[in-house]
Amino acid sequence: MIAPEPFFQARGTPISVLHRLRALSRLKLEVDLVTYHLGEDVHIEGVRVFRIPRIPLVRRIKVGPSYIKPFLDVLLWFKAFAMLSSDRYDIIHAHEEAAYFSVPLAAMFGVKLLYDMHSSLPQQLANYQFANYGAVVKLFSYLEKRVVCRADSVITICPDLERHVGRLNGGNKQFLIENYAVEELPDSREHMAAELRRNLRLEEKLVVAYTGTLERNQGLDLLIRGATEVLAEFPETVFLLVGGRPDQMETLQSLAAQQGVERHFLFLGSRPLGEIPVFLYIADVLVSPRSEGTNTPLKIYSYLASGRPIVATDLQTHRQVLDDHTAALVPPTATGLAQGICALLRDSSLRERLGRRGQQLVEERYSYRSYLAKTREVFDYLKAL
Repeated sequence: MIAPEPFFQARGTPISVLHRLRALSRLKLEVDLVTYHLGEDVHIEGVRVFRIPRIPLVRRIKVGPSYIKPFLDVLLWFKAFAMLSSDRYDIIHAHEEAAYFSVPLAAMFGVKLLYDMHSSLPQQLANYQFANYGAVVKLFSYLEKRVVCRADSVITICPDLERHVGRLNGGNKQFLIENYAVEELPDSREHMAAELRRNLRLEEKLVVAYTGTLERNQGLDLLIRGATEVLAEFPETVFLLVGGRPDQMETLQSLAAQQGVERHFLFLGSRPLGEIPVFLYIADVLVSPRSEGTNTPLKIYSYLASGRPIVATDLQTHRQVLDDHTAALVPPTATGLAQGICALLRDSSLRERLGRRGQQLVEERYSYRSYLAKTREVFDYLKAL
């Protein structure tokens, strides 16, 4: 498996990679993971981790396109080449842009190629307006189609990507495996939740929580700008934001100060993945204010599993999983978010109903048993080729 990511870090694709590895371990498959020099070491049975050489000046990889990634990917290619030269592998399981340089590797060594597609890279480049993004997007659009057509199988993680791959190659070799493998809430959740509320001084507060990265497309500026309206009706509300880098937190704290609501925002930064379910459990309302993108946010599956009600922007990124029966879907504006939050804080029965329906959706469509079965289906398909 080739993952051009800092593994492990508690953010988007690395979390998806972690769950893929855990599933493959459960299926008794042996995996050698080739990844960047950054990230925490994680022990998974049957998985060995191989990293590129440590680059002293590279201490962080930002989310999205980056000028440093092509350099790291060259090192990743050489590492993968060396391993393929010295051992026998059946499949190259390539995540994101690693699939682009894995096409020649698969051909050279006569192994099957699985493209684990977490996003459309040309679309990402356009969204971030990266470099001379018009020319770069055209190049990556060509490469993306080539990889999709050359891969022996493609995993997509949301219906929008599934349709996109279908347009590039109408063959039947793609598999939709949404990222709904989530961390489970521990049995001691009541005690842990009470302790967490006490430590954060939230015993008498209404908690509106967000977990995830603090990138611009997450729409957290809308949440902060809408907070004044929420606080006018519910002054005991605290907005709990879990995730993000210190510089991102500082930017959002400055915005909160400009709006005069800084005392009501609690920024906790990045926390271990295993702690996230407890943060969700102490919330009265969960929010996903994303303002851009089409991929389903990974957090949505954790939100649903928590049994807590969700307020999310009414965009395709959320509509792929949520509907009006499982969440409060609101216009992607500060006022829209504020009104959705207030509607739930006013009505405890509505909160309970949406939370219960969310858990039912997980049980019916997004169980771990289903995730494991779909993963097995992909590798059974590749084995039969």
